[in-house]
This record gives sequence, C-alpha cells and structure tokens, in this order.
Amino acid sequence: IRAIRLAIFTPSDGIFNIAGSDTAPISTFADLNHRRCVSLPKTMLPVVNWAMRKARLTDYYYTVDRERMRYPCLLDTTRAKNVLGFEPSGTVEFREPNPE
Repeated sequence: IRAIRLAIFTPSDGIFNIAGSDTAPISTFADLNHRRCVSLPKTMLPVVNWAMRKARLTDYYYTVDRERMRYPCLLDTTRAKNVLGFEPSGTVEFREPNPE
C-alpha cells in the first residue's frame, strides 16, 4: 500500500518495480506453498509447455518467450528507491516446510 501511495503522490511518470527486500530461489517459495519444482533440460521445455497448455495448467507460451525460463526473475527496484524513496519493509520468514 505504501508503494502505491508513493507512486500516486510523488510527482513522477513511468513504471516502477516494487519488491520486498528478501530474495530466495524459486524452490524455496515452492516449498513454502507445498509445491514441487522440476528442473528440465532446455530441449524438454517446449514439449512440457505444450502438454501443460493442452491440460489448461498454464497460459504461458514457451515459443513466444524462450529466454524467460532461463534467467532468474529478480526485480530491479532501483528506480522506485531513487525516484519514489521506496524502501521495502518487513521480511519473509523462511523455514523448513512441515513434513506431510
């Protein structure tokens, strides 16, 4: 909410990335949500994506944006910090998932 207020009331234009101060591998967030991550060779991605689209498990088209799955997904929040004065507050408590 604070970031939205800053974006509205700070005289500026454009798009700002807003993120928390914590970073972790996607596998950590998957564990926290009781989901499984599976690493696949690059050659398997189009096939698996096609099957997932047919099963209506995703709307993502691998063939449209092949590089998206190859690189980490971290937001650069420098502009929000410099222009809006945004500093993330709060942290994520990373803990071992409960055994099921």
